Amino acid sequence: MEFYLTIGQLQAENLNSFLRDNNYLLDHQSYSFNDISGFLKGFIDLVFEHDGKYYIADYKSNYLGPTPEHYDIAHCKTAMYEHHYHLQYLIYTLALHRYLKLRIPDYDYDRHFGGVYYLFLRGMYADDDQQKGIYFHRPDAAVLQELNTWARISSANSARAIRPRRRERSPLPPPHMAMP
Repeated sequence: MEFYLTIGQLQAENLNSFLRDNNYLLDHQSYSFNDISGFLKGFIDLVFEHDGKYYIADYKSNYLGPTPEHYDIAHCKTAMYEHHYHLQYLIYTLALHRYLKLRIPDYDYDRHFGGVYYLFLRGMYADDDQQKGIYFHRPDAAVLQELNTWARISSANSARAIRPRRRERSPLPPPHMAMP
């Protein structure tokens, strides 16, 4: 699912503080960039619904090691931090949250959002009952609200926060005009 997410202003210092305060960034990690504002464009690999809840799935082909044990939850958690996937799924979650608010009349994050799966494909096996290669997390509603506020997306922009891509057709010329 392609999306565009409006942001008022994104500052590296604020982003780092927010992520550290919520355990999505390690102390030795940080982002460094000039302030930005406008739109974030992204692509969610898969959004699916199960039992009335919506989930995000993101496929990863990272090589974590040669054995299935390299894809246990501890190794997957390490990869999540090393590759900054927490920020990625927080943005995805905010985008889907805003989309569902527009599409479901009585939408409630706690009732309708199930969480995020990161699927490390090299570690997933059909006969593995320990579910190696799978990382799951459901951001707390308070974290999502803080992200929404922190990103300074005003409620006036709420209805425009996510815009599924639509292909626009070129208007046909009037019948009296010749095509070039």
